[in-house]
Amino acid sequence: MSPCRSEQRIGTEAGRKLKAARTEQHLKQGTYTMKLLNIFKSFKNDESGAVTVDWVVLTAAIVGLGIVVVQTISPAIDSTADVIVEDLEEAATRDR
Repeated sequence: MSPCRSEQRIGTEAGRKLKAARTEQHLKQGTYTMKLLNIFKSFKNDESGAVTVDWVVLTAAIVGLGIVVVQTISPAIDSTADVIVEDLEEAATRDR
């Protein structure tokens, strides 16, 4: 084993000192901060959830529009159906 590998073993005093020195060096260089920023950037740029929300909103709008159309047309359909029923009953009584 090389001296570097033996110093990196966990549990040895030299290994702990080396690890602490490297951690301090990384913090000074800002690598941990950059990793954290990269995580936030990738989360911000991820649009897979936004597409799902768009589809849910679009579907809800279509369903709502359908309900409004049915509520608007329903009275006219009922009256037209009543007129058809009356005409059929009148025609049936005339043919007897």
